[in-house]
Amino acid sequence: MTRPRKVSGTGHHACMVGVPPANGTRSVPDTVTRRGFVIWELVVSCLVLGVLLTVVGGFVRSSLTQRRAAQVRLVALQEAQNLLEDLCGLDWDALVPSGAGRGQLSGEAQRLLPEGRIEAEIDPPATVPAPPPPAAPPKGEERQGIAAKRIAVAVSWRPEAAQPELSVRLVAWKFQPAGTVP
Repeated sequence: MTRPRKVSGTGHHACMVGVPPANGTRSVPDTVTRRGFVIWELVVSCLVLGVLLTVVGGFVRSSLTQRRAAQVRLVALQEAQNLLEDLCGLDWDALVPSGAGRGQLSGEAQRLLPEGRIEAEIDPPATVPAPPPPAAPPKGEERQGIAAKRIAVAVSWRPEAAQPELSVRLVAWKFQPAGTVP
């Protein structure tokens, strides 16, 4: 319930809004005297809304920037993976260090990776330790090493001229097929 207000000059208290007073005085609605307060509330709420929109806008911008960087990195990883799969699919004898080098990026990668380049590196065969057998080997028997070639693919790009170069690198090992002589 609202408290009755005194109407100026009458000496009587006004009744509640909507109920006519018994002595013929009229009541003054609360909205007439609160007009300036409503404008003040409107100004404050606009300021609060502006601050909130600024903060949320910063979060949205940061989120979009991070999403774009993640998309670019994903494209670079896919390019490296495609070339690595192609190289791993070659025969053992076709994988020679001189066969590696620079490759060509796809159209999408060229568009998304400014100053982008892809490079492959194939190391000469090396002997790596053989995995342990399930049971202990008989005494006096040595485990033989396995010949393997290390294949590395790197994709590099420069997001902007003032920023450092970014890169992704994938490495795989191609083992010599059983029964072939290194």
